[in-house]
Amino acid sequence: VIFECRVSRPNAAVKWCYKGKEIHPSNKYETVSDDVYRKLIINTVAFEDEGSYTCDAIDDKTTAMLYVEEQSITIIKQLCDVEVTEPNDACLECEISIADVKPPKWILNGEVLQASEDVDIEHCGTIHRLTLKKTNCKMTGVVQFVAGKSKSEARITIKEPPTEVVRELQNITVEERNSATLSCEFTPTPKVVRWYKDQNLIKSSDRYKFSQNKNVLELIISNLKPEDSGEYSCKSSNAQTTAKLTVEALKIEITKHLEDIDTEEDSN
Repeated sequence: VIFECRVSRPNAAVKWCYKGKEIHPSNKYETVSDDVYRKLIINTVAFEDEGSYTCDAIDDKTTAMLYVEEQSITIIKQLCDVEVTEPNDACLECEISIADVKPPKWILNGEVLQASEDVDIEHCGTIHRLTLKKTNCKMTGVVQFVAGKSKSEARITIKEPPTEVVRELQNITVEERNSATLSCEFTPTPKVVRWYKDQNLIKSSDRYKFSQNKNVLELIISNLKPEDSGEYSCKSSNAQTTAKLTVEALKIEITKHLEDIDTEEDSN
């Protein structure tokens, strides 16, 4: 690219500026004084060269814009669908036909991504990579890579980690009329939990109370009866733990004893 202007005197000194910053001769820039003509030659024009250029003759100056049009970009390697388990990293890669292009856009579910602690955006030559860190299920959706008028998209699926039991329910024996607490622990923190007695779903009531403190789950049964004995299970997703509750019936006591009775023999 060559910028050219004409000054009023052949010996007039000028300086060239790009966006207000003085340009010095280099492999990138050449300056030429030819009689009353002044030229700026820009070699190997790139997108970052777009902007205003000024020839400053001290007493007067002239400015013009350089607009760099995008070359036709072709997607050589399309994005591929990715599936990971949170919070693992998700990496997507795309290759285009030209190395020197305006920074492309990465878009997730309609939102343009910016480089951050949890979002790595990098490129090496024609290869562009996006790495999402600390993933979660909310990131599931469509990722788009846009370079010029070319676009590639793929689906990213973030799965929940498998639920695991880290502390099992324990068998317990409790006397009738007392309360019993069945406790266990899962990881990660379960979102949906169900309790069962002998494979029958338990619903919250005056006698059955559910409690959850992060990963720790409890079932509290009050005013126990012998018929509460059985197998109790706590289930979340694909994980389950089971234990046996034994309710010991209270000993039956005679609260009023029999009394001796004197009677006459029946005469008949």
